[in-house]
Amino acid sequence: HGRKVCFVGRSIDQNIKVAHQLGYIDFPEEVTIQPRDARNLPPSEVTFIIAGCYAQDGSALDRVSRQDHRDIELLERATVIFSADPIPGVYDTVGAMIDRLTVNGASVVYSDIQDNLHVSGHGARGDLSLMVGFTKPEYFMPIGGDPRHQRAYAEMVEDMGYQRDHVFEMYKTQTLEVHEEGVWVGDAVEVRDVFVDGTGVGDVGNIVLRDRQILSENGIVVVVLQKGKKGEISNTVDIVSRGFVYMAESGDLIKEAEKLVIESIKGEHVKNWGKVKDKVEKKMNNFLYKETGRRPMIVAFLINPVEASKTKNPS
Repeated sequence: HGRKVCFVGRSIDQNIKVAHQLGYIDFPEEVTIQPRDARNLPPSEVTFIIAGCYAQDGSALDRVSRQDHRDIELLERATVIFSADPIPGVYDTVGAMIDRLTVNGASVVYSDIQDNLHVSGHGARGDLSLMVGFTKPEYFMPIGGDPRHQRAYAEMVEDMGYQRDHVFEMYKTQTLEVHEEGVWVGDAVEVRDVFVDGTGVGDVGNIVLRDRQILSENGIVVVVLQKGKKGEISNTVDIVSRGFVYMAESGDLIKEAEKLVIESIKGEHVKNWGKVKDKVEKKMNNFLYKETGRRPMIVAFLINPVEASKTKNPS
């Protein structure tokens, strides 16, 4: 149709280069155009072949779907055709990417709405057995798909005459040791998520993540109590909210919460602060959930009277 062809993405570039060298693809060089130059042509004169049909994070198509690609802008009524069916394990992420493309105005063509568009992105049984015949390996370790797909592969090579104990179905934490004298399953290794947050590595655990999720969804309520002159807990209460309710418009709720706290600390002493803190936080949690249907993070503090003025600026 007289269009220029623009290959976008490292895997696409590599595959096209190899296929061209081997003679599987033959086209004049002047047909192609670089992504940075494609911006200077009308959209009707360019066809993009883009890597990332499995919605790999950070792939070219993933960035295009987020309108985050440095060279390609997804325009209204653009047509996006997926070249392969989703492989096991990526159905949700591919679906989410199709949704992003659609919301950004593209017309998306994929196998669910066009049955005869293409074949699977994975080789079928015949393709896999053909590869086994070509390579004639002594040991096998299927790594793609779910456990049921690995089992199907193991049964396939067994049907081809290979020993079943030469096929290793590996699962999380397992290792495979390869030596001159043979191959076997090694010791398991500890595997866990390591979160990087700013300059800290591995110092953010599940408890911290849970707290952050609560803060992001329901906010925080801080209950500030004061020490009395004789070691008692004063009935002076300040409640500060962030991300939960707008204090200026929730006066009745805050007043009821303050009454609840005062009732909870009546007769309590500073030396029992640990138990008092737990009681106040639990009662506030139940009260606020009953009144609002939400569970903000609740933190109770005990301060000296001279520090109290610092808390009297709720918003």
